[in-house]
Amino acid sequence: MSDASLILSRRDLDFILYEWLEVERLTQRARFADHDRVSFDGVLDTCAQLAADMFAPHNRKADQNEPTFDG
Repeated sequence: MSDASLILSRRDLDFILYEWLEVERLTQRARFADHDRVSFDGVLDTCAQLAADMFAPHNRKADQNEPTFDG
């Protein structure tokens, strides 16, 4: 996790998902039986990369021109 780690700690996210919420218990349900921690981590890694590649480059522009509510 590159720049995304500055916003959200992967270690904290893993703790919340796997230790506190016990998200792996979802795999006991038929709907999620094909998944495991490897697939969950893969989705999180892909999301982190997408955020770093597609959204993070726009942070400076958004900070310099803060959105306002018009209405």
